[in-house]
Amino acid sequence: MNRGTEVYYITYGTEPDATSKKYTGSVQIATGEVKDVAIAKKEKGPVAKETFGIVKKIGNY
Repeated sequence: MNRGTEVYYITYGTEPDATSKKYTGSVQIATGEVKDVAIAKKEKGPVAKETFGIVKKIGNY
């Protein structure tokens, strides 16, 4: 990342922006979706998305 670039994230909603939570360290998530974006000099990069959850075993598989 370039100097002056900041990362913002959300755990709900549609798209993160400069008013979202600023990433400063570890984020704890049990289940759900995280979206983040890097912003440098007021230019927004592409939004990244990751989904987390618990896989439940069903049947005899």
